[in-house]
Amino acid sequence: MTPPFLLVTIDTEEDNWFPSREGITVENIRGIERLQSLFDRYGVRPTYLTTYEVATRPWAMEILCGIERSGRAEVGAHLHPWNTPPLEEEFSDRNTGMRNLPPDLQRRKLATLTTAIAAARGAPPTAFRAGRWLLDRVGIEALIGQGYEVDSSVIPYTYWFDVKESPAYSHAPAWPYFQDGESDIQTPLAAGPLVEIPATVGFSRGNWRKWGPVDRLLNTRLPRLFHAIGILARLDLVEKLSLCPEIDGFEGMRRLTEVAVRRRLPVLNAFFHSGSLVPGKTPYVRAPSELEAFLDRIERWLEWTARHTPFEPVTLSEAARRVREATGGATAG
Repeated sequence: MTPPFLLVTIDTEEDNWFPSREGITVENIRGIERLQSLFDRYGVRPTYLTTYEVATRPWAMEILCGIERSGRAEVGAHLHPWNTPPLEEEFSDRNTGMRNLPPDLQRRKLATLTTAIAAARGAPPTAFRAGRWLLDRVGIEALIGQGYEVDSSVIPYTYWFDVKESPAYSHAPAWPYFQDGESDIQTPLAAGPLVEIPATVGFSRGNWRKWGPVDRLLNTRLPRLFHAIGILARLDLVEKLSLCPEIDGFEGMRRLTEVAVRRRLPVLNAFFHSGSLVPGKTPYVRAPSELEAFLDRIERWLEWTARHTPFEPVTLSEAARRVREATGGATAG
């Protein structure tokens, strides 16, 4: 796979940080044009993974699809099951996870979202991410059935000990791989109808696949007592990092990128929420000064990456197609 690819995937969603079916607004979409101008300076073509609440606001989709029509981005799908019809399930924390819904309801919600986005952009989306990263093989089967080419719901080495409905991908690789809707979502296949391109999360040193289960164990057995992985970081033994400007600053993103280059990671997949474009809509950006700092982190990382690494900016679906072409259906690492 040459050259390696740079992705920016944005959960493009409503302003409401906590799951809701009422009082939903999407004013953060008005900040997309400023963000896009930043990407344009570095030739980055992001993928806007879009929820139903955004997809059904014509003014919001005109912003997103206008950028896509100009060739500067891709519009994909992001399923928030709690407010995507049909709303037949109980409104509960458990049911905010797509993976917890009956298979038929998953398929119908996905069809609703896909149809709404297709109506706005003129063609069905081919790239997907599940809300709250909560997907399993049943959801993968639904994606394949509706013609999706790529998923980016896997966030490797991640487990939130204080969240009941947490993603749990401690054994998943950070490399692109294939899925077939029958195997476990963390199992890398050499071929399959759907490409999985995980968000980029890794460690400052060592074998990432070995550190993933260790991190999960420490976070589930010792979290409140010791915050063990944080202790390891302070001792300069190992640190978990992510390509997320909401979580890590420029230095953390730069260090993870340097490790990724040394490990010959074929894809960098940076990620964040569109809600962070408006102060007060996410916990990560609470004031105007924090918004400026947030955008500055993104720009500094993009500038550094453009200067010091070989990564080529592409959209999520483009990366998936080129992975498939380069491997002939075989995974790259």
